[in-house]
Amino acid sequence: MSEEDVIGYWLGAGSRPFPVRRGETITLGRDSQNSVMLFDAHASRRHAEVFCNARGEVFVIDLGSSNGTYLNDGRMEANKPSSLRSGDNIRIGGKVFTFISNQPGLEARAIEQDAHQQIASMQTLTFSKEEMAQVDSALPPTREQKGVNAGETWSPQKESDSGIALAGSLTDQNLAQIMQFLNANGRTGELLVKGHGLDGNIAFEKGQIFRARAGVAQGDEAVFQCARLREGTFQFKIRTFPPDRQANIATSTMNLVFECCRQMDDESRGAGT
Repeated sequence: MSEEDVIGYWLGAGSRPFPVRRGETITLGRDSQNSVMLFDAHASRRHAEVFCNARGEVFVIDLGSSNGTYLNDGRMEANKPSSLRSGDNIRIGGKVFTFISNQPGLEARAIEQDAHQQIASMQTLTFSKEEMAQVDSALPPTREQKGVNAGETWSPQKESDSGIALAGSLTDQNLAQIMQFLNANGRTGELLVKGHGLDGNIAFEKGQIFRARAGVAQGDEAVFQCARLREGTFQFKIRTFPPDRQANIATSTMNLVFECCRQMDDESRGAGT
């Protein structure tokens, strides 16, 4: 299929975006035959599907899973497809996925998203491939317990904790999803990125990126350079900006995120991965 068949990207399936193509189906679950294998005891063997029809409409469907699939924090009805818009969050167990698109008709809708805060106080049971074989015949747990989340590489923190609201590693997450999360939640502050000799700073005002720097790069290119990092760390620090703040970004944040996804996907295909 050509690049034009890419309707959007599925974030959260690893360190790079997972393309959503016209006419294709993405399956999610514990079974190794799924497009996205979930090492999570709250996930069923065949948990959910994301599919894009010939018209470019994208849907998610829960396949009758034991613990449910959550679309923007609301539990979905089993076996009933729900349409996806850019920025929508889908939670399966302790894993949050995000759908990003810039296609007409799939523009982001205004939604309240607090899935990451919920996950921060939930224990998620994760397994290696070897351990997964031992639980395939067992029912997943149905009770979410308070505790440390072992399956999430993000580390949400209280806003009073030195002003840091989010912190974590870029090894298993991509910056595009982090930026989308900050955009959807209307956050104001600075996203600080470090990795491979690159120090980046991306400033947000009510969820919109207005300034970015990465080494000598400024503006949109600085955002793209930060998003290309495969290893490193990030911190989002809450802060306010003066009314006369300087801006070097004119592109909408959602389009920036989508372009980051496209560039990462191009690099991955060029590397043969």
